[in-house]
Amino acid sequence: MNEATSQLQQYLTGDPRSAEAHFQLGLALVQQGREEEARSCFASAVDLRPDFTEARANLGQLWEAAGKPQDAIQEYGKALKFSPGNEDVQLRLARVLTKSDALTEAKDLLDRATRMHPRNPELHFEHGKVLAKLGDLEKAEAELQTALELQPGSAQFYLELSHVLQNLNRPEAQKAALEKAIGLDPNLAAAHYALAQLAKKQGDASTSTRELERTQRIREAEAKRDLALGAVRSGVVLAERGDYDGAIAEFRKALAINPELGEAHFNLAGALLQKGEIEAAIQTFPAALKLAPHWPEAHYQFGRALLVALRNSARH
Repeated sequence: MNEATSQLQQYLTGDPRSAEAHFQLGLALVQQGREEEARSCFASAVDLRPDFTEARANLGQLWEAAGKPQDAIQEYGKALKFSPGNEDVQLRLARVLTKSDALTEAKDLLDRATRMHPRNPELHFEHGKVLAKLGDLEKAEAELQTALELQPGSAQFYLELSHVLQNLNRPEAQKAALEKAIGLDPNLAAAHYALAQLAKKQGDASTSTRELERTQRIREAEAKRDLALGAVRSGVVLAERGDYDGAIAEFRKALAINPELGEAHFNLAGALLQKGEIEAAIQTFPAALKLAPHWPEAHYQFGRALLVALRNSARH
């Protein structure tokens, strides 16, 4: 069990009415992939402190992840009653309303939110998406342009703008938006595919073929990464259960698929450390640090492994 989790649980044994402790324990459990237990902690936090907006927001997010959007909508709505100007909760609620096809409610919320927070690009972006779904393309374009003025480095914003421009039958502007999106994020498969389709429509066979080939390469790489991340998640669950051999096998499976996956190197080193294979852990941590040099937890765990090795050496 994670040391921080254990300490928080001990604290709650002595003070079970601490909303903050329930909240912090929920955060720690989320980091460990224990979402159901985390939901229970966040629920306890808001029972004790109904105006605990951050706990409600996290509870709503976990309901979303569990495939229960109506429960998420309820929690976000309660959070906004206590903190009506919270732009993070406004954004989360707007997104889940949109996914639930409650477009009119999402639009009304975003009308208010963008007036309250005119400098928030994500709110304008979501507003533009909802307006486009409702068929108000001119206003959608205006909102997406506003989002891009505030955050010009977003490939996703340009991609969404390209969809609106396509529906407005402005192919040259659509092409420019797609090229801008690809320039900002060369691995944005949806932009390459849309550009391929546009080129085909315009009779540009060579560009269409090239962009389709790029789309395929990117999607194959994404599929490999998803497969590797799945193995990492499986390994984390096994490690939590104390099955370090099984966890190590899963982390090595992930690295066989994607050797550049820092999470796999880090978790492999951690499992080796927990199993007592100190030297193997020490040899594994540098790969994680090379891929993510500013990862504090990796530095901390590497230090722990080195300290254990020094103590073992001193005993002998």
